[in-house]
Amino acid sequence: MHQAKLENTYRTPLQRWVETLNVFDNDIEQLEKEDDTLFLIKQYARLQLSSTKQLRTDYKQHLKTKCPIDLLRNEIILSIMKKIQDDLSETLNPDLLPADANPIDFNEEVLGKATRGSITRLVDGTVLERTYNGKTYAVYYRNGHYEYNQQRFDSLTEVARDITGTLCSGPTFFSRKVKMYIL
Repeated sequence: MHQAKLENTYRTPLQRWVETLNVFDNDIEQLEKEDDTLFLIKQYARLQLSSTKQLRTDYKQHLKTKCPIDLLRNEIILSIMKKIQDDLSETLNPDLLPADANPIDFNEEVLGKATRGSITRLVDGTVLERTYNGKTYAVYYRNGHYEYNQQRFDSLTEVARDITGTLCSGPTFFSRKVKMYIL
């Protein structure tokens, strides 16, 4: 009995390595829900556990260029991490919206990609309607500000917190059950 218990608790280095790698096997939906900080920590850990050959492959994949031969391991990791972090914080600019693009689709993408602390800029003239606790709220976006209840807000989160009275994310609150149109 005692030996069976020892066999279950003792794992070979290979078994521990496989368990560690399984932690990083996340589906896309889970990654999108996951806090960006935790995502960055997992990516950093994954890179630290990767071989130099794998790091060079990741470098090429993320930075779209061949990894310089003279870069040290830590420099490769830092370059990849900087690119991952820049990609996470990249905001979409409605001023660069192509003429044939649908502004509603653009706004939905902006709300879907919004991260904590990022500035959420929608297409000017956007109206968001959200029903919450049986009441419908309309928020108008123009000139870089959100207008709601005859007040001006700098962020969608400020509006969502004013409506709900809780500490909630504006992009999350307005990306669910929202009607969106352009004036």
